[in-house]
Amino acid sequence: MCDQKQVYTDDELIGRVWDIEEIKNLTSRRVYYVANDMRREELEDLWVQEPEHRATSSFGQNWGYYVGMDRIAEFYVGNHEKRRQAKLDEICAKHSEIEKTEENIGLGCMRLNPITTPQIELAGDGQTARAMWFNTGMMAELDEDLEPVSNWVFEKMGVDYMKEGGKWKIWHLFLSLEHFSGSGVNPDDTPLEPALPEKPYQEEFGTPDIAFLAHNVRYNWWDNYPDEPKPYQTFSVKDSYAPEGHPAMQSDETMKLWNRGLLKW
Repeated sequence: MCDQKQVYTDDELIGRVWDIEEIKNLTSRRVYYVANDMRREELEDLWVQEPEHRATSSFGQNWGYYVGMDRIAEFYVGNHEKRRQAKLDEICAKHSEIEKTEENIGLGCMRLNPITTPQIELAGDGQTARAMWFNTGMMAELDEDLEPVSNWVFEKMGVDYMKEGGKWKIWHLFLSLEHFSGSGVNPDDTPLEPALPEKPYQEEFGTPDIAFLAHNVRYNWWDNYPDEPKPYQTFSVKDSYAPEGHPAMQSDETMKLWNRGLLKW
């Protein structure tokens, strides 16, 4: 839906410019939280907190969505911590000199995903916003032999923001994995469809509440999800980055085409 209000007072325009800057700062703060592995703090400080918004919040990736802050935290924090602990257990089993301590959880792990090229659309009523970003970075960890394993990571991120108590918060976030490849590896040697054990992102995403192929990386120029935000007057879940806004959720026939990689925008 297009922005219905075309004329703003000078004070309103200043407020809208300030809102956009606040949204940029909020999203940039998330980059630092992720880099410092402050996932629990991210959900507490940067995401919606009012009960009605918590219940409808969502975190999505290529394989579906987690819905509600409790489920997001269970995956994004709880599952992540379990994976880090399991990795440390694996390393300690082969290297007695490494102690199984809290300080060694995440040993050798690093994730950096700076954001670029923001497209931000502030709703006409000023209560929500929609934005798309590109994330270009890397992730690294140690294997059980203490050898570094690192990948270049290219992602596209769509976010719905909600204003709570005058402060902008993340409400719906879809992180689309576009491409990843090993550092120092010739891209020509990277298989288009790696075997399942070599799909770390899909394995890490676990079992989402709404599971389907939300972004088909084989046809990443076809499905174009998440799509660029367009001007709008007031929030509509059908036009959002929530699960209900995904085109494959609109009809059974669309879902079939989408999962077969045949849907073209």
